[in-house]
Amino acid sequence: MCSTYHTARTTQHRRVMKGNLGQVIEKPVMVSEYTSNMGGVDRADHYISSYCFLQKSLKWWRKVYFFLLEVAIVNSFILHRIHMKSKELKVLTHLQFQKELVKELVGNVRNAAQNGRRSTSDDEKRLNGKLHIIAKQDRKHSAECIVCSDRRGPGGKRETKYYCKTCTRQPAMHPECFEDYHTKKDYKKKYT
Repeated sequence: MCSTYHTARTTQHRRVMKGNLGQVIEKPVMVSEYTSNMGGVDRADHYISSYCFLQKSLKWWRKVYFFLLEVAIVNSFILHRIHMKSKELKVLTHLQFQKELVKELVGNVRNAAQNGRRSTSDDEKRLNGKLHIIAKQDRKHSAECIVCSDRRGPGGKRETKYYCKTCTRQPAMHPECFEDYHTKKDYKKKYT
């Protein structure tokens, strides 16, 4: 150890594991005192490095941006702890806090283009009971029907030139599929 103040003494600490008390480990006194007395910068560095989302980048400003974002998250976590302790409420762990923060930032929004998943806001717009208008594309281009097209089987890909003019995504669909899409929560037709 690089300390002239401390001797080589150790203390026993019980490591808490999930579900049980864990095991007893030996720690040098110097490490125990440092951990119990470490200041704000050391704690902030510890929190930032715990769940760091900084990635390698050649753009210096991106690293600065993500570092400042992480510092803001740590500061908000510290404020959360202070607030919850003052109200004598349950304090979230750092990981729980970050998960809740992400849920709140993302909210009800999902990118519908990824993996074909629908967003809940898309459901709200198409099932709102208001007037939806079907239109035919002027171009020669056709697109897959969102209701009855299924690429998993042979001949399952069904295309149409019709689409819903009112919906935000303007999905392509056959006139006979139009009602199913705007009235049923699970509108995909199942083929066997």
